Amino acid sequence: MQKGVWAAALCASLPIAAVQAQDAPLTRYIGLSGHYVEADDERDVDYGYGFSVLLGHQLFEADSPLYLEGIFSATSLETGVEGFTDFYQYQLGLDLAYAFGDREALTPFVFLGGGAIYDDVTPDMLDSTEPYANAGLGLVSARLGDWNVRLRGDARYIYDWFQDGFGDVRVSFGLEIPLSQSAPVAPPPPPPEPEVRVIEPPPPPDGDGDGVPDPYDFCKNTPPGAQVNECGCAIGEVLQLRGVKFEFDSARLTANAQAILDSIAKTVMHYDAVEAEIAGHTDSLGDGGYNQSLSEERARVVRDYLVERGVAAGRLTAAGYGESDPIADNDTEEGRERNRRVELRIR
Repeated sequence: MQKGVWAAALCASLPIAAVQAQDAPLTRYIGLSGHYVEADDERDVDYGYGFSVLLGHQLFEADSPLYLEGIFSATSLETGVEGFTDFYQYQLGLDLAYAFGDREALTPFVFLGGGAIYDDVTPDMLDSTEPYANAGLGLVSARLGDWNVRLRGDARYIYDWFQDGFGDVRVSFGLEIPLSQSAPVAPPPPPPEPEVRVIEPPPPPDGDGDGVPDPYDFCKNTPPGAQVNECGCAIGEVLQLRGVKFEFDSARLTANAQAILDSIAKTVMHYDAVEAEIAGHTDSLGDGGYNQSLSEERARVVRDYLVERGVAAGRLTAAGYGESDPIADNDTEEGRERNRRVELRIR
């Protein structure tokens, strides 16, 4: 009959626990353990042992450290006197636990609570139900391998108000079995990638329409439809190197001619595939053979100067044409000035 009363009391507590589980906890578990009791000396018993069942619920939110644990335990206190009836206790209580971790690793916890203890002693006239309070600390392990269980141990001091009041120490060890566990909080989605808009710069101008932009066009006035090389010059085009002059009756470049050739060398070096001939010309004054030699020497000097400034030697040749290819009238000073020239003939 007494056991039936306590079973009914335990069953009556389950709906309350269920309501609490609906309200707050996201993690639930059940604990099964055996315990050993070091009884108060005033009880006149040697020791005690028994078992406990508890139901735990996490409170408030997924990362809350607070848990509510309902516990039922049965304990036998051994008197050590032969022929004397042992001392039985049935306990029903509620503890508030604080965990120092998330129970995914080794997690210590403390707890405080109370409830009621039914003491079953001989003679029956001493049987009674009294309140109790307890406090203690414990430790729960991480999950054991692939098993959905953890090891759990705790030690608690229990004070009950049976007769003059007794204080016992109880040590428990057993298993904790998760019933439900909060789903891991998904990390927030990454912020959207910033939109990258590639704005194409406007194409550089191409004044003569030969497909080579003006900044890279060595010949900016190529006739329409002419076949051009990579530097924008028509194949076979002849460029007069205006300003490339020599000292009188010699092949020595003037200072101004050297400055002009320095600029030409920098431009030509950008076009690796361009090959050209340096052509030297004279007017008709003087001996024809002398003029031929002078034109050849002047063409060679210009070529060598460009090579010294970095133009590949294999891309340039030199040839002298003397007075054989005039572009103006040799009877006038102005015409003869135009005929004394150096040309760059694109090949």
